[in-house]
Amino acid sequence: MKRSILLVINMLIAISVFAKSDTTAHSSAGSVGSRFYFPVSIGVSVPFRNVNTRLTSGLALSTGLEYRLRKTDGFFFRVEYDALNNNYKRYTGALPTNIVQGKLFSGFVLGGAGYRKKLSRWEIFASLQPGLGIRSFERADINAGGVYLNKVTNDSFATKAAIGLEYYIRSNFNLFFEPSYYKYFSSHGFSSYHSRFLSFNIGFSAARF
Repeated sequence: MKRSILLVINMLIAISVFAKSDTTAHSSAGSVGSRFYFPVSIGVSVPFRNVNTRLTSGLALSTGLEYRLRKTDGFFFRVEYDALNNNYKRYTGALPTNIVQGKLFSGFVLGGAGYRKKLSRWEIFASLQPGLGIRSFERADINAGGVYLNKVTNDSFATKAAIGLEYYIRSNFNLFFEPSYYKYFSSHGFSSYHSRFLSFNIGFSAARF
């Protein structure tokens, strides 16, 4: 967790410094390279309620690569990696872990498309990204030698739907707010009990070259 936070902070600093520099020497406004953007965001992960466990809201991180057919209005394609971290408390024995209180990690490797519309210095966008959802949690194994914690991982098809609002400080640099909905498609493991999440992220996106 600490490494993830430090990685995002370092990326935020590096991209913000780059965004303030003059990029005209690297590419013209109409070049292919100027259509590549690197969105990075941080926010809160909000799980849906479930009778088997209680999941608390946690940290949400997202980083990706976006290619725009046009720099403003139009379609775009995005690949990204998202990470949601939540603590849980188990109410029943129906879950695939025997740890009553623990941490649940949800990772998403996604790729999809969206559309954005320009409104002066603001833009609104919507996107849909299918991909792979990965769940990770711990399970305790007890034997004569003591108690051992083993990490259990399962994965399934997942998807993310998002809407967002961007504000452009410069033509190659914007701040954005992005509410998102995540859905796992699985009939086993933690995913069958906690298959839906919301996240509310704030971040920025910058053209790197």
